[in-house]
Amino acid sequence: MSKHSFPATVIFVTVSGEEQGLLGADFMASKAKTLGWNIEAVLNNDIMGSNNSNETNIIDNTRVRVFSEGLPAYETEKSAKNIRQFGLENDGKTRQLARYVKET
Repeated sequence: MSKHSFPATVIFVTVSGEEQGLLGADFMASKAKTLGWNIEAVLNNDIMGSNNSNETNIIDNTRVRVFSEGLPAYETEKSAKNIRQFGLENDGKTRQLARYVKET
C-alpha cells in the first residue's frame, strides 16, 4: 500500500481482545471519538490467512474476507423494519464500500 497515493490518510490497525468482547475495537473507537477523528470508512478483516468453511470444507488462505454491515446498529426498529421490507440493507454505504473493495 505504501506505493499507492490516496486522497486521505489511511490507517491500518491490528487489535486484540476481539473474542473477549471486541476490546481492541472498542478501545480504537473510543480513542477516535475522543480525538475527533473524521472517519469515512472502516474495513474489518477477520480471520486473516484462513477461510476454512466447516460447511463446504473449502480452505482458501489466498484471500482476505471483508465484512460489511447490512443494517446499521443505530437504526430504530421502525426504520429497520422499513429497510428490511424494501431490501435496502443491500444498498447501504457499508455494502457499497464492500462492493468497491471486491471490485478493486
